[in-house]
Amino acid sequence: MGAVLALVDFRATGRGYRYSWLKIGLSLTVVVLLVGFLVNYWGLSQRLDSAFSASPAYQNRSMYMIQVWQNPDNGLLAGKIVAIQDNNNFSLRDFDGKIWSIETSGTIWRHGLAPEVGLQIKIIGSAKGDSFIAQEVRPWMGPGNCGMMQEESVRGCGMMQQ
Repeated sequence: MGAVLALVDFRATGRGYRYSWLKIGLSLTVVVLLVGFLVNYWGLSQRLDSAFSASPAYQNRSMYMIQVWQNPDNGLLAGKIVAIQDNNNFSLRDFDGKIWSIETSGTIWRHGLAPEVGLQIKIIGSAKGDSFIAQEVRPWMGPGNCGMMQEESVRGCGMMQQ
């Protein structure tokens, strides 16, 4: 909606009528993408993330993410790696404090992740009792997008602390 209003507003300027809707739209898209890239590259997105973390609306988003990924019956699990048994098995503490035995034989590790104690992750797979067979492991937050209450010494970023 905002993009449409920007297009209409620009077209109404003294010289805006000279440009086609396509040129204005493409220019607006390029500018938005460039500004977004620069904000992320300079680390402003993490600073904004920290600044807004006290907001109730922002905390609701965090709780929503936890609720979505704290659903082992539907193949979703998230938490922190607390111990590594071998190349294909580790223990994970979920957001409720429950310890899970995770099997990773044949698992896809996204974004160059590898099992590491303290790593905060989300897993797609299937639950079998207190075990979880992982099909895919992802960082808790997206790559380069560390969330609130970040632990500087821990990869994977996130909202979960000991």
